[in-house]
Amino acid sequence: MNSSTLSPTPIANTVKTIRKRSIRSRYINLLIITMKAELAEEGTITLLSQTLEEFVGLEHMDLAMTVFNLHRFCFHERQLTGNSWLSATNYQRFRQSNAWNIARYYIETLLDWKRLQEFLELADGIRQLSTAFASIPNPEKNWKKFFKHWHRAASEEALSGNSSSAGSNRHLRLVRFQLWRAACRNAPGSKPIDINGKEIDKDFFNRTLREFWHRELWWRGVNLELQYCRGRIPQDSGAHMLLARWADKLGDVEVKHFSRLIRTQRLLLSAQTVGIEDHHSIGKLWKLLNWDLFNVLGTSGHVACLPVQDDKYKMQFVLQLSATAMQLYHFWCDFEGHHNVVWYDGWHEKYPVSGSIDHVTLDIDYSSDETEEEEDDVPTTATTAAGITS
Repeated sequence: MNSSTLSPTPIANTVKTIRKRSIRSRYINLLIITMKAELAEEGTITLLSQTLEEFVGLEHMDLAMTVFNLHRFCFHERQLTGNSWLSATNYQRFRQSNAWNIARYYIETLLDWKRLQEFLELADGIRQLSTAFASIPNPEKNWKKFFKHWHRAASEEALSGNSSSAGSNRHLRLVRFQLWRAACRNAPGSKPIDINGKEIDKDFFNRTLREFWHRELWWRGVNLELQYCRGRIPQDSGAHMLLARWADKLGDVEVKHFSRLIRTQRLLLSAQTVGIEDHHSIGKLWKLLNWDLFNVLGTSGHVACLPVQDDKYKMQFVLQLSATAMQLYHFWCDFEGHHNVVWYDGWHEKYPVSGSIDHVTLDIDYSSDETEEEEDDVPTTATTAAGITS
């Protein structure tokens, strides 16, 4: 049995851990419940319209719909009219995307409560990253400066023979503080404001939103490009051309250093809580966890690294993210799309990409406020057993 047909239970457990510790996930779940009640009692979808404007913005719906449905383009039994070379080369259709013009993707996303909730989770993750990035003055310049200050301090420690990372970690704690300030200023459902309490420039914020949507498109697109090249999935020229067209848009706002800081501060500050501070051990830990593969987790992985309320930066959570990244990496390496048209990886796709999704449930209790992480799942002593602290 190949990995694409295995039940994604470990990944599902990671998703549960992340959702249970997130007040934003509880907020989204409450929105879905309220939308259902509005539709049942009044027959209207006013809240849905307001939520889409709040979470995505109509100017980004073309890109957002394509990103969310990208994995699904190749797995419908009957290819739709919009999924063709003709539609891809027509600029107006191309610009608005297949997902926007073809009612099937639009309806299946917005009028299915499960898919809608996942779409809002992704959109909110994009919004969190955009808000955190844009919350400080001169974001592109200053996040790059944060990264350079940390990198220079860490390099000087290593070259001088000072094995401890305590000094360079001060820069990462400052990064964590800035990320936390942004989170405190921006409650779910509020307009984006900076760390000084002022509304973030709308034009720059929209450009930042679009940049993070493009990055998620790129992360997901890498999966499809790999499968195209290996002949494992159909050559969907519409989806393929969308990737090629939008790939040129990546880099309008420079968020590379910001993204690196997010995942680095989570790993190194978590390692510090279990006494892993010297650079040699950190290097071994980085390799042991295959932290270079972190990008396979895309937007959701980076959002998971942001600080949350009562966040103790436990090493167990980092190990859980690492295990999920490795499982996802192997899922795509061993993927056999032609033989499994109803696949789902449990991370990017929580439900089958084709056919009914009624039989699949995430089974998450959003009513619980418990955010404490279970220590017995992946013991932090695993790092000692692997020789990380030696």
